[in-house]
Amino acid sequence: MKKIYLFLLCGIIFHVQSQTSANSNFSSPDKDQLIQKCLVFQPLVDKIPVEVQARISDYYILNHGMEITFSQVLKVNGKGVSFLTKGELTPTKPYFLFHTLNIENDKAFVRYYFIYTNNGKETTIPITIDFVKINSVWQVFNYTI
Repeated sequence: MKKIYLFLLCGIIFHVQSQTSANSNFSSPDKDQLIQKCLVFQPLVDKIPVEVQARISDYYILNHGMEITFSQVLKVNGKGVSFLTKGELTPTKPYFLFHTLNIENDKAFVRYYFIYTNNGKETTIPITIDFVKINSVWQVFNYTI
């Protein structure tokens, strides 16, 4: 009986390690480029009220659920990118929550949310984007917003 449990445990560990290494087989510059493109994705920006856009002095990413790291100090359109914890959330800080960021060869899939409060009402905009890498540049292939 112990052998069966040990065998199952080894199988689970191998599966988790293979999933982790599959998602880490991309360079940090790739991840940085994808995050940058997501933060300023024009169809998303078009949905954000002007008064909320005016409050975005920096881009905030909620550090919850999915571990995201950068290879460098990111700046997007002259604005910094930093992480927030749940305790640091305030209605005046619009933020991003990344759910999925998968890269496999020259294809990537990102699912994330932009959350903001305006006039006392919290709004969440869900976004999914399929990217393809062409000549070392990630480009939007398809998206849903």
